[in-house]
Amino acid sequence: MELNDLYIECNRKLQALNALGENTEAYGRILAPKIIRAFPTEICCRWIIYVKREKLAEENITTRLMQFLAEEVEGSVEAQKIRGTLFPDNILKSSVENFNLDSKVVKQK
Repeated sequence: MELNDLYIECNRKLQALNALGENTEAYGRILAPKIIRAFPTEICCRWIIYVKREKLAEENITTRLMQFLAEEVEGSVEAQKIRGTLFPDNILKSSVENFNLDSKVVKQK
């Protein structure tokens, strides 16, 4: 739950910056380390390995980091579901469901 909440809060702050007209990708070199430090050490270690393995450049680093964190959170949520230590599906929406609003098609009648 805490990991999911942390991801949601980071995503909200990035969306707020974007809404203010700030290009968060232009500040990726500053934002990425600040964001990743908020997460547990093991996720930070996996991020570093991921960056080296994928040979990521600084461009789009914030977007790639948030995609990586979304996958980490999803994995954690699924693992907790399997172990039975998480609330039922109808109580908790995953982080990806909460923030991929653009991918949902809304039909108007």
